[in-house]
Amino acid sequence: MAPSGGNPGIPLTLGPDARPSPRPAGFRFQDLRHYYASLLIASGADVKIVQHRVRHASAKTTLDTYGHLWPDTDESTRTAVERVMSAKLAESADSVRTSGDQ
Repeated sequence: MAPSGGNPGIPLTLGPDARPSPRPAGFRFQDLRHYYASLLIASGADVKIVQHRVRHASAKTTLDTYGHLWPDTDESTRTAVERVMSAKLAESADSVRTSGDQ
């Protein structure tokens, strides 16, 4: 939540009277940060968005920490290459077939 009229990108600062609420045993704020990052990744956020949201200095840090959470793209890459190659081969076959018609 942003302060009234404030920039939502700036964290809210608590006053001196603020007291932390009780936390479950074993709870660490770092766990919440990891959970937040995993939700972003599961929602399809790219590495640069996650990097900025968890305030890592570099995308390398984000990938080193959370890289295993991004979905495997090998299959989608193979499918994309196959689709392009099939289209190019069909296009090439059509031009060979139609060039003999003249």
